[in-house]
Amino acid sequence: MHVERFCRETLRGAVELTVTDMDRHPEAVRSSGVLLAPLLLRRSDLGERRVFGDFSDPEATARALGLDEVPA
Repeated sequence: MHVERFCRETLRGAVELTVTDMDRHPEAVRSSGVLLAPLLLRRSDLGERRVFGDFSDPEATARALGLDEVPA
């Protein structure tokens, strides 16, 4: 999975990643307001940012999440 690899290799564990299977847990998906998949939800003190799409490019994923710098 691209997102797991991105978090592990690029962010080096500085995040908490929760993967929810939409088929197995539709109630969790509905209650969170998810309409599209795949989705990354970034939560911080400044609020939430939702990013949809292809997460295979680490630099594009980091930009979409609003990360200023991506560790090398």
